[in-house]
Amino acid sequence: MSFKLGRGIKPIRVFLLLALTLGLVTAANSFQAQPQSSPAKPSTNGPKDGNYIETIGKILSIDPIKGDVSVRLEFIPHGKFEKEDGTLARSLKLDVNSSNGKSEVSFDKGKKMTPTEVVLNMYDSEVSDYPFDSHKADLIFWFTAKPEKAAEKPADKPKTEGETPAAEPKPEAKPEPKAEDGEDEVDIPFTFDFAPVLAGFKIDTKKSADSDETYMDYQMTIARAPLVKFFSIFVMILMWGVSIAVLLLVLSVVIRGRKVEIAMFSFIATLIFSFVAVRNAQPGVPPVGTYSDYGAFFGAEVILALGLLTILFTWLLRPAAK
Repeated sequence: MSFKLGRGIKPIRVFLLLALTLGLVTAANSFQAQPQSSPAKPSTNGPKDGNYIETIGKILSIDPIKGDVSVRLEFIPHGKFEKEDGTLARSLKLDVNSSNGKSEVSFDKGKKMTPTEVVLNMYDSEVSDYPFDSHKADLIFWFTAKPEKAAEKPADKPKTEGETPAAEPKPEAKPEPKAEDGEDEVDIPFTFDFAPVLAGFKIDTKKSADSDETYMDYQMTIARAPLVKFFSIFVMILMWGVSIAVLLLVLSVVIRGRKVEIAMFSFIATLIFSFVAVRNAQPGVPPVGTYSDYGAFFGAEVILALGLLTILFTWLLRPAAK
């Protein structure tokens, strides 16, 4: 009998060994494919005259629960926009679609262009779809400045005896309010280098057709990294596998009359609480109620809880062996 049992166990061992090998290979391939989200290419190489603002973007954090993407923008002026000490030679204004209340950022002449943190809204998906949620976010910005004053002044008319000095400045006083109103602001050329990389996420970028050297519109598609998806699926399979094994153990006790052992209670009770810890150990997992919870966690917890109660009542109600 033991010989037959041993022969029956061997195929199971081989199957488990093959499954383990396949899992390791899949995990390695997922790790190799993970990184590195498609980096966006620079929007332009800069104007030929060398007068532009070099802009560098980097993702700081992604919070699918809040629906926020934090991006840091750094700026380096070039050409006529930069003084010898690296400060701005001209006041500029940055317009960006940030949701943190700072849609306009001013940079004063004679000061450094300090980095700016932008918070973008995520849309087009629900965090409850974890680990298969795929969100989108748009980064739109441009630079403007007041027009430079003309270098040449209009030639003065020859004075006559009837003219008075008080009448001369009146024609030149009209254009000054326009410069203050900001109606004649001009667009400033810039380049944009963006690094859409963050651990645990796969980020693809696409530049809109409206983008040019004075306007930038990037759309980001944010999904979970392949390794995160693999681990989440592995956890679901693990939960179902252990739960089915416990179910078979319970059936052997109830149907086949296997002796109830005290260790069974602690074993199943430990699994009930350990599954919660395993569930929360998934990278970037939202609160309870995700796709993976409905796919495995809830069902596994129900099977374990019912199995524990079944064994407990079987132990209490089964007549003691004489």
